[in-house]
Amino acid sequence: MAIRYVGALIIEARKPETLAQWYSHYFDFEISLEHDGGLFGAFETERGPFHFGLTPYDSDPNIGRPRGVIITFRVDNFDSLLKKLKKDGYEPIAYAEDDDGKYAMFRDPEGNQVSVWGE
Repeated sequence: MAIRYVGALIIEARKPETLAQWYSHYFDFEISLEHDGGLFGAFETERGPFHFGLTPYDSDPNIGRPRGVIITFRVDNFDSLLKKLKKDGYEPIAYAEDDDGKYAMFRDPEGNQVSVWGE
């Protein structure tokens, strides 16, 4: 079996609209569809759109399934984005540099891990 592409990444959110605004502000998330309380759209990349969605989190404790995700953005403006995030009160929870570039890990407003990778 060959994977042709990743179709989308969907995050369950307590407040999808607030989280969509955060991803729009820092990573230019473009919302193209609202459906059943969820927001769907894409990030434009050099290789085409990366589809992304935020759906309402079902808080029913009987579901018993874990929740969480890590999303990594490869950016060409690492230092300016890091400065912008810090200015707005988002301090990295981890930071590293190696031969492949610089990495900073943050948490979005709902606690999901967001990694930024650049030069």
